[in-house]
Amino acid sequence: PKRFFITRRNNARNTGNNPELEAFFTGLGWGVVDVAELTFAQEIQLFAQADAFCGLMGSGLTNAVFCRPDCAVIAIMHDYWTDSVTEWILKVVGITRYNLQAYPTNKCRHLHVDLDQLKRQLQSVGLL
Repeated sequence: PKRFFITRRNNARNTGNNPELEAFFTGLGWGVVDVAELTFAQEIQLFAQADAFCGLMGSGLTNAVFCRPDCAVIAIMHDYWTDSVTEWILKVVGITRYNLQAYPTNKCRHLHVDLDQLKRQLQSVGLL
């Protein structure tokens, strides 16, 4: 897919409402991809052809290094997480359509993504 949501089906740092997120993006016509199920070559190809992607801050977003500068990136992060690596990669690649939103995390390190806020994130980079 040219637009996709990076899911983490078997990861402890997943969202508390991952099924809702997957349904949200599927409803927009986006793909849902678990990059852990791809080969490295498949990851490179997926991100090199991407128009836009969304995912939780972490290793999946570092694949932006393979993107074109016109790709849009929506990052979701835990309120305790800091990551300057992804932002550095985006600057090096030249990606300017980028939005990062932190969501509150419970004591089990799970976050609940507010779908209305997510819609605003998508609007901020021209994806809705």
